[in-house]
Amino acid sequence: MHHTCITAITAGIVGDGIETIGDEYINANGETVDELYEKISLDYTLYAGYALNVIWNKERTAIAEIYHCDFSRLRSGKINPESDKIDKYYYSADWSNIKKFPVSEYDSFSQEDGRPSQIYYYKQYSPSQSYYPHPDYS
Repeated sequence: MHHTCITAITAGIVGDGIETIGDEYINANGETVDELYEKISLDYTLYAGYALNVIWNKERTAIAEIYHCDFSRLRSGKINPESDKIDKYYYSADWSNIKKFPVSEYDSFSQEDGRPSQIYYYKQYSPSQSYYPHPDYS
């Protein structure tokens, strides 16, 4: 029953998809904007948040690629007390076996500084929840 509800909510969010102009591939894996949108819509429905791996071009003047980042496999760094923001995110394909699936560190998304591969992290607002959101069904 839960799966059916999640599928229906996600379908409602996605609707007819996103109309694009020009090249519709968003990354080197050949994913379209619609495919990426479906993935982040499912994450948003399940977790009340989603994450994107944003890759800048070499000059850091434009975004070259965008990848879906599985929200369930992403962990937040600590809040920087000076900026009141999270500077780092950590990803592992399996947190119970980090020897086999090593943890990768990413800077949080910024247009001004950081590494060329960054994480854009969106979470639904939830009072007193600084790191992770509460899904609607919790």
